[in-house]
Amino acid sequence: MMGVNILQQIFRWNDNDWSPVTPNDGRLIQVSVGNANNIWGVSENDAVFKWNDNNWSQVDPTDGRLKQVSVGSDGTVWGVNANHELYKYSNNYLFIDHGFSQISVGSASNICGIQSGKVYKLNVPSSQATADNIGQWTHIPGPPLFKYVDISADGDMWAIDTNNNIYRYICESDGSGYWLLVSSPDGQLTQIESNNGIVVGVNSGSSYIFKATDKYPKCKSIISGSRRLIMNEQV
Repeated sequence: MMGVNILQQIFRWNDNDWSPVTPNDGRLIQVSVGNANNIWGVSENDAVFKWNDNNWSQVDPTDGRLKQVSVGSDGTVWGVNANHELYKYSNNYLFIDHGFSQISVGSASNICGIQSGKVYKLNVPSSQATADNIGQWTHIPGPPLFKYVDISADGDMWAIDTNNNIYRYICESDGSGYWLLVSSPDGQLTQIESNNGIVVGVNSGSSYIFKATDKYPKCKSIISGSRRLIMNEQV
């Protein structure tokens, strides 16, 4: 798990506390971890970076500008720019759609995002997504307006609504589903991430990290060290 604090410093969780990834350089406002070999981030001026050989390398400095990036466990990379335009990256940036405020990539087959407060899931593999395929998104209906969504490599979805309430998407055996409001000791979160049945989130007040220890719990809270972070993502 990695995260950034309000000073744009980058930290990695080492099972006991947060240790700096780049103590003397490297400033990011958001980081995304797909696996140990696929760690991406964006800076304050929307520049995109990838972690390579213990250093941050800028990706496509001429054309690439994103406000948020997400990388899946298989290395699939998508991002959103300041104009809410959605792109996927494979050696270069390919425009996919517009109107998205956030995107989450679990893998090439599990991608979802927020558009006008609604959650949409890509219904084709990442390699088949194009700007011309108007039927490639499926709306995942729910009563609230969402501002953040996360999807894991195995398709589990969690989301945060505009009031910082926590939801998990429950899939039924007949293929239908619904958003379940999940309680938390802290009450509210501003960000949530899930992978391999482990769910972590950042709360809305003190920016502590909370971890749910059981698979699909009603969110037990564990403060992961004393470091306060504003964004985090786990591998």
